[in-house]
Amino acid sequence: MSDLPPTTQPGRELALLRAVRDCLLEERAALERREAAALVEVSQRKGHALAELAALRQHQPGQQPSCSERELRLLAEECHSLNEENGRMIRAQKRRVESALGLLRTGSTAADAYGQDGAPRYARSPVLQAAC
Repeated sequence: MSDLPPTTQPGRELALLRAVRDCLLEERAALERREAAALVEVSQRKGHALAELAALRQHQPGQQPSCSERELRLLAEECHSLNEENGRMIRAQKRRVESALGLLRTGSTAADAYGQDGAPRYARSPVLQAAC
């Protein structure tokens, strides 16, 4: 399943949460660098760690952790916060891509404001010429 060393269930849970956190930090870095391949790879590792964590919790329900319950909760909250931040970054990048695609589809761009000679089209506008 995972490359993490086998430990007790609570220690394993903590190690898996740390692995998820590390993946989320790598995911953010890949998003900032806009490296799709790295993003896919780290997302797969994150998915495996989350799946293993879910399976671990399913097989050992109600077991008292030997590590601090507070530590587990804080780490889970940190993972949630990082995941929310990454989600915001993904949504912002998606909006930029959709906007660029929209410009490509409609053919309307800022370049339309200039003629083939590079002169601004508004300079030829009779309304603007009359105002000058």
